Amino acid sequence: MPMRDAIIGGAKARFRPIFLTSLTTFVGVAPLILEQDLQARFLIPMATSLGFGIVAATGVLMAIVPALAALGMGGEGGRGGRRRDEVDPDVTSEQGRPESRQEIV
Repeated sequence: MPMRDAIIGGAKARFRPIFLTSLTTFVGVAPLILEQDLQARFLIPMATSLGFGIVAATGVLMAIVPALAALGMGGEGGRGGRRRDEVDPDVTSEQGRPESRQEIV
């Protein structure tokens, strides 16, 4: 599967649960945002920043994380320009040859 298709598929699969969790959090805080009582005047700014912060962060998160994943994976290459077997010139074996460093995938 190409990297781009995997990122798009993962974003589509996670969009609904993340969006619904954020929406229910906002709806749960909405009565406090809409409160008109004098005693709630100290809680209204906190509820407003929490509710709209969750909504804004969800929108940014759903756009930024797939984009960062595409950049970090190196687009179509899948490893960001690094090979699976990369030789480290600083590490030598007992025979004086450079050892290859295995990366865990």
